[in-house]
Amino acid sequence: LIDFGSVREAMKARGGSTVTGTFGYMAPEQLAGIFAENRINVLFIDDEFADRIPANMDGIEVIWAHTTTAHGSEPTLARIAEGVEQADNAPQLPLFPSHGNIVLMSSGTTGVPKGCEHTQGHMVYTAVSAAGANGFAPEEIVSLCFVPVFWIAGEDLGILIPLVMGGTSILLSRWDAATVVDLVERHGVTTTAATV
Repeated sequence: LIDFGSVREAMKARGGSTVTGTFGYMAPEQLAGIFAENRINVLFIDDEFADRIPANMDGIEVIWAHTTTAHGSEPTLARIAEGVEQADNAPQLPLFPSHGNIVLMSSGTTGVPKGCEHTQGHMVYTAVSAAGANGFAPEEIVSLCFVPVFWIAGEDLGILIPLVMGGTSILLSRWDAATVVDLVERHGVTTTAATV
């Protein structure tokens, strides 16, 4: 529901939180199941997906991420970022390969999506081995990803491989043939995944 990479890194740097990515087009009932299964207590969400917020949000703080409307005194990612930048003496925790988790989700096609935790070390290994298996050279990686980045294919293609290998990632929230053709030509895309 947000720029997954930046939120993930910010959350890990502030205490090793478990981060669960979701797909903005899931039904509120599916999201409620994910929130319950993973004991979510903070939701970062874009204005675009406000209608997906489940009815019962007891104990879950909503932080508005990419905003197009005013949110009054409600917390927004921009306000939080301003506060972090002003905190010169904010403690920084060391990051270790097993510090912090990401919960990648199944698609939910058979019911409530199911999660699987991955450590930082696991994700780096996945990126390096996937890049090696596909013969990717860092300077050649221009990845176009239109699958959700909370699925393993999206996480690998859209976040991990380009991030770890120093490539470029182009993220789309959904498939659009004309946009894809334009982006391939404009940015010299070298890899994508056509998953169903």
